[in-house]
Amino acid sequence: MNISKPDFSQTNIEKINLLSYYSETKKNNITCLIGDGEYLWIRHEFGSVIRFPEFNIEKPSRHEIKKVFKNIFCLVISYIVLPENENKSNSILYVCRDQEYSIDKLSSSSTRRNIRLAHRKLKYGFAKPEEISAEGFRAYSDTRKKVGLSDYDQESFNKRFSLFAKNSAHKFVAAWYEDKLIAFLSLIIIENYVIIQGTFSTNEHKILKPNNLLVHFVLEHYLTKEKFDTVDYGLSSIQEKTSREGLHNFKVQSGFEPIPVIRVFELNPVLLPLKNFIRIILSIILKIAPKNRLLKKASGILELVR
Repeated sequence: MNISKPDFSQTNIEKINLLSYYSETKKNNITCLIGDGEYLWIRHEFGSVIRFPEFNIEKPSRHEIKKVFKNIFCLVISYIVLPENENKSNSILYVCRDQEYSIDKLSSSSTRRNIRLAHRKLKYGFAKPEEISAEGFRAYSDTRKKVGLSDYDQESFNKRFSLFAKNSAHKFVAAWYEDKLIAFLSLIIIENYVIIQGTFSTNEHKILKPNNLLVHFVLEHYLTKEKFDTVDYGLSSIQEKTSREGLHNFKVQSGFEPIPVIRVFELNPVLLPLKNFIRIILSIILKIAPKNRLLKKASGILELVR
């Protein structure tokens, strides 16, 4: 199927602000707190709270950290700051802020070739939540299996995206081949920035390079056309034994700047005396369930926790 232009028929360029996002998040029974800066603190998973958006690098005060622990019951709080020395970083933040972005500015000839191949072969554009719900499971499941995670079942898929779709700031873009959905990205769009929250594609159609095309589409649409300030592609993984090099190269070759950061994890003061005991218990359980995503993440966090 050839298509010269993406499908914009489901585009909604109405922007919601951070306060509206806070209200919608609370309405969906997700605990959150307004931060002291231009950010929120949101309950995530496995008893954790993250600062949102994650690309905010402002250092929170000790008073604010205490306030978060007081107002949200959680085990650990996470946020990022810039290191004084790049050698002391423990993670990479991937952002693109080039409002003159174009395929011709990409340094990787293979990435440019992949985008053009996918552009010729695929239909792509914005997708409705019900399209993702009906057709996206294969792409989700293949991706979760590929990275060695255990949450690749239908129930996990349904739970994740039924909740995700309830917030008006959450959108999807997708690629189709012969009327079959083969890849999609989940996006969070607030004010003047876009967060690529997830990237999913089927193993069968990876030769068509749909991920290259969809990331290019997001950068071109939001930065070049709509003049947003930032597209954020997340942080490098803290899960143990996760292969990072391939994903790092993909993001950098797609036009994202890799920024060394310190990913800070602050353990609830009540649990600090038990940190080593918890680490031992987790290592034992991981030997029994080595692919469990939450256990792998928790183990990685404990290695970095303050």
